[in-house]
Amino acid sequence: MSALYVYGFVDQPVKSFTVDGHRIEVVAAASLHAAVERVSERPALSEAFLRTQYEIVERLSDHAGAVLPARFGALVKDDELNRLADLRGDDFRRGLEHVTGRVQMTVRLLSKKPPAHQRDETSAPLTGTEYLHRRQEAAPSSVPEFAAPPCAAVGTLVVDTRVENRTRPALTTIVHLVPRAQASRYRRLLRHAARRLGDEVTVSISGPQPPFAFVPEIWP
Repeated sequence: MSALYVYGFVDQPVKSFTVDGHRIEVVAAASLHAAVERVSERPALSEAFLRTQYEIVERLSDHAGAVLPARFGALVKDDELNRLADLRGDDFRRGLEHVTGRVQMTVRLLSKKPPAHQRDETSAPLTGTEYLHRRQEAAPSSVPEFAAPPCAAVGTLVVDTRVENRTRPALTTIVHLVPRAQASRYRRLLRHAARRLGDEVTVSISGPQPPFAFVPEIWP
């Protein structure tokens, strides 16, 4: 019995296409459009298939105004897809509106200096202000001080942001949602700002990409 492997939702119909032997078609799901492949079982998790899924989402992004990529393993039956689209339709539509005409840019900043809270983990904070400052530095969603200048340089172009911090090594990953037409300007401004950081911080930029980091939590 066949099922539907869902690659994402798009804002308009797209002609069927094939990538690495996977035939993708866009079907109606309630009042939405879902990009699916008809399969007999869930594809096995592998680096090769993850690359294929990424390529499929990129193709969808090239041919539609907006795409909300599905997470890996989104396998449903026809009636389940329609129920999901009907039940969470407003979330999908808001998500599609949010990413329309926009792309994802990813910045990774690797600091050669460990964060202050890591360099002196044994000392207790002397004041409440210091305690709150340390908590803010350690927060997974906060932008560390060394990453602030690059973020400020592209701030007027950024529509939405996701941040992830790791302390070992001191790596900050910042994902920005920006207008597609501004992607080249974004890279230019970011590179210029990165040069001002000196040798203590290594900066890498990737994108434009489909908005993987900005998909709402809508999958069951």
